[in-house]
Amino acid sequence: MWNLLLLAVAPSALQLPAELPLVCDQLARRALREGGVPGLSLAIAADGRVVLERAYGFADPVAGLVMQNDTRLPLGSLERPLLASLVLAAQAEERLKLDDPLSKVLKDCPEAWKELRLEQILAGTSGLTSTSDLVRALAARGDDDPLDRAGFLQLAGGLPLAFTPGTRQVHDSIGWRLVPWILADAFGEPMDKLILTQLCSVAELEHTGACPDELRPVGHARDCRELDTGLERQLFVAAEPRELRMGLCSTPGDVLRWWNAVVDERLPAQRIRSSSRFLDGKPTGHGLGLSIETLGGEPRWLHDGGIGGFRASFGASASSGAAVCVLATCASAPTGQIEEELERFCAGLPPLNDLRLPVDAARAQDWVGDYQLGTTQVKLFFRDDALVYQSPSEELVLSWQGLGRFRSGELELQLQPAQGRAEGFAERRRGAESRARRL
Repeated sequence: MWNLLLLAVAPSALQLPAELPLVCDQLARRALREGGVPGLSLAIAADGRVVLERAYGFADPVAGLVMQNDTRLPLGSLERPLLASLVLAAQAEERLKLDDPLSKVLKDCPEAWKELRLEQILAGTSGLTSTSDLVRALAARGDDDPLDRAGFLQLAGGLPLAFTPGTRQVHDSIGWRLVPWILADAFGEPMDKLILTQLCSVAELEHTGACPDELRPVGHARDCRELDTGLERQLFVAAEPRELRMGLCSTPGDVLRWWNAVVDERLPAQRIRSSSRFLDGKPTGHGLGLSIETLGGEPRWLHDGGIGGFRASFGASASSGAAVCVLATCASAPTGQIEEELERFCAGLPPLNDLRLPVDAARAQDWVGDYQLGTTQVKLFFRDDALVYQSPSEELVLSWQGLGRFRSGELELQLQPAQGRAEGFAERRRGAESRARRL
């Protein structure tokens, strides 16, 4: 079941490809049909606006709950850059500084952590141990009663550092579990309230909030359990203090509204987009909660994560000016692949995988006809819902990739990408390129 909505918004200066909704549908439907994903939702933003939101499949197939654009799902580790933006908002109000030692921003800070800097916590360079080690330590207690703050910090503070602070960067660290307390101490409000007052109201988020683990929806993978080095566990275990089990639930549209607030500086959080540095001054290649790569030679910011049977991916690139978020109700869902393909499509780059977009007869009329390719005459014609390439020596069924691109094995064609009749195409095969003109 497809629940589709293309938002009607004012035209933006950034012209996204006309086939973009078709590509969204194809990628999502493939994940549902071939990947066994119950449901997913996605959104795309450009020029400070959320320009497209779509939902597919079921939020809960057993109950028959259809996925909607406003269906909230757990963000898992994707909440980290959002929390980092709140830390930077606190810095802008002079409530704390990234250079502050942990002893200054975290009450009851363990002795072994006092010299760690707040920025190292957010950048993944603090040396604090992994969540897996924390879970083992909690399990070793033999008691499921929740710890209070002092008890949790005493237990976690007794775990050895994984590496010398500032010398490595890791994604999984118990440092992020301290951020809700750091924010609550800085703003004087509990986590659920400050999300509303400091994040939702500023970024105009409509469907985002802190959600206790017992109220979160149920995902679809390993009975919502994770397999970690032989230890099957709930990611949020009952022994943790309740305030650390208040993860963010949101929608793709709201995640992109948050990003737009970062880009236009309504949230003073530009720092999350620049790379942190090791002690030796070399860049880590990671911002605060975001990885930094390149796409089309320009910076790309991304985060791919999941929790308890859910998957969440976000990406934004300077090359396209677009941002994409994909959430799914299945831990094995290819949300990162879908997100990257959509980013590449918005940037006008070739797809990483065969998109196999459907071709209708009306659209095919822009491409069919006879062409002169060097000394050879070739024909493009429409048959059985596909474009076919015919030369004296071969006949190939072409797979449409959007943007005027077609593919069949080693053959690639680039036709006129915009609306209107194609006057020619570029043919690429085994690294060689030839040009054809319409007869």
